[in-house]
Amino acid sequence: QPEQYKRYEQDGFKTPSGKVELYSSQLQERGLDPLPTYYEPPETPYSDPELTKEYPLLCTTRKLAAYRHSGGRQISSLRRSHPEPVIIIHPETASKLGIENGDWVYIETKRGRIKQKADLSTGVDPRVVVVDHAWWFPERGEAELFGWAESNYNVLTNGEPPFNREVGSFNIRGLACKVYKEFVAQLES
Repeated sequence: QPEQYKRYEQDGFKTPSGKVELYSSQLQERGLDPLPTYYEPPETPYSDPELTKEYPLLCTTRKLAAYRHSGGRQISSLRRSHPEPVIIIHPETASKLGIENGDWVYIETKRGRIKQKADLSTGVDPRVVVVDHAWWFPERGEAELFGWAESNYNVLTNGEPPFNREVGSFNIRGLACKVYKEFVAQLES
């Protein structure tokens, strides 16, 4: 059956009033703020200044159109279009950290560390880095668990509080992080 356009005109919306509710009666019934409200993420310079002394950048993630969630890394045509995990970093930030386009860098939070390839772009705020989501390496094989922990953003997060007030999800964006070149880490070892 073809998709019905403007179905809401006939059935309304799936809210108690049947209308768009900017003031959410369902949230209000649960004791939550019924209006859209901004909450500062838990790891920003404003909410945790001590943490951001060690981890001065904010990390977020992206899902690539070429891949579906964590799938597709084993498909050679997709890997040719995007062969390696990439961190997008502003050129000014990269310069201060001695990072050049194409360098392998570590991204580290208080929970873990991963490695991705630097892609310099003025399209990202100098205080923010954008990290590829859900990387694994099928060529590494089962014995190495497909290298899942080497470049996978999930290593930087965890399922611990604080949780989102409304839906109970844990924070996966706006993580305090630091970024440094791979060889610097090898020298310090």
